[in-house]
Amino acid sequence: MHVVRLTSVFECATPQQGRFDAVGGMQVHTASLTRAFDSLGARQTVITAYRPEEPRRERIGELAVVYRVGAPIGAMRQGWASPALGRALAASTVDIVHAHLGEDIAVLPVAAVAAVRHRAPLVVTVHASPWLTVEPVDLRAGAIHTLGGAVERWILPSASRVLTLTERTAGLLRPHLPPDVVDVIPLGIDVSGFAAGAADPLPEIGHPRVVCAARLVRAKGVDVLIRAMAKLPTAELVVLGDGPERAALLVLATELGDRVHMPGTVPKHEVLAHLAHADVAVLPSRYEEAGRWIIEAMAAGTAVVASRVGGIPAIIRDGVNGLLVPPGDPLALASAIGHAISEPALARTLVANGRVTASTHSLDRLTDRVMLAYDAVLRSGRGGLVDRPQLSA
Repeated sequence: MHVVRLTSVFECATPQQGRFDAVGGMQVHTASLTRAFDSLGARQTVITAYRPEEPRRERIGELAVVYRVGAPIGAMRQGWASPALGRALAASTVDIVHAHLGEDIAVLPVAAVAAVRHRAPLVVTVHASPWLTVEPVDLRAGAIHTLGGAVERWILPSASRVLTLTERTAGLLRPHLPPDVVDVIPLGIDVSGFAAGAADPLPEIGHPRVVCAARLVRAKGVDVLIRAMAKLPTAELVVLGDGPERAALLVLATELGDRVHMPGTVPKHEVLAHLAHADVAVLPSRYEEAGRWIIEAMAAGTAVVASRVGGIPAIIRDGVNGLLVPPGDPLALASAIGHAISEPALARTLVANGRVTASTHSLDRLTDRVMLAYDAVLRSGRGGLVDRPQLSA
């Protein structure tokens, strides 16, 4: 089996600050899936956007090859794959084209071109739907919602199978697509990386320690978390990640003195080490599709507080395996974090039940479900794009 996988950003060894798209949950998911399929002996060609200091061509495992294509610019890279696609796939037989749809408008059109050119079925994982789940909270999100939504309505009906991470997103899509096309396959994480005993990445700071990992964009609500920390004068905050809001968040953080630490984007093993030494993990998003970070925090044995938005309530049962708060409410967020810090019995309950929840999101289960989806598409014998009417706005 040869799978062509398309994603806006792929996991990389040298995260850059500021200029380039941050590596987030979608990219970690795609990289994990790529490695898992490589271990099963599947050939994979991954097409993604170029980032300086990363190789243009990189082998992942035994059979997977990542091509980073396009110009080394930090914006307006929506045509990143078109010219290079033909070169990367020259004389290749392609069995599946799998697009990972998030906030990059180019992914679906490029995937459609590949599916037509190679007469291969198109599978789309909707990590975020520009049309139905991306909320226009700022100009960037508004452009993605408008332009990306139009592209999604045009191309998504041509997919042989549409995969979602949550039942919520599936429920939004099903009225617009045939019922047998949409399948829910929840996030999967590799729990082997959560071994105890990792050294503290920030031994100089104290406890209680609150940790958040997120792209620094308005949708992630890190500004809300910083404001909440003003109500928790004894706690330290560690924010992992980068993005266009970094400078504004650093200014906001100065109001709290030296209690906010922003080391930027760190390698995956350091994220896990930060979780291992956190008292509370927080995801304060204004909207969120699936929330991979909270599942990782649960696996690491950290109490979780998150916004009641998007697909998060499908993972967190309030007061059972985590605490839920209204989005954009610093007082409610501070109160929930305070309870998780000051009530040991509550924290123990959240941690124990969180570990159980995380165990249901294994990487093996994700891989098996995606392989079943591939098999079903291949058994149908249908190549290229499916002829269905475009979706109306």
